[in-house]
Amino acid sequence: MERIPHELKDLLVKIIIPSLVAISIQLAVKIKKQKVSFFNALMSVIIGVGCAYLSSGWILRAFEDTTLPIACVTIIGEKVAYWLIYQFNFDAVGDSLIQYFIDKYKKK
Repeated sequence: MERIPHELKDLLVKIIIPSLVAISIQLAVKIKKQKVSFFNALMSVIIGVGCAYLSSGWILRAFEDTTLPIACVTIIGEKVAYWLIYQFNFDAVGDSLIQYFIDKYKKK
């Protein structure tokens, strides 16, 4: 039972917060350069935090004192995922799907 609060603290302080800060900075830069849809911003957060979480075990063992590697993995993972998304044109499909759900629930 003692490890649960420590693991939650590690998850929040060492993984979630640095990855959200990194993805927020990246989104701010991206918004200044081009138009970013809600779907793109949401996917950036989900993909970035997901990549940080998936690689966190190895990163926390290798780099105990700093959270910079988590931020780097967040940005790199998001860039690779976006390259794949645009390569397979999932962006247009995702925007259309979100617009369909918005229109469907607005009518009610």
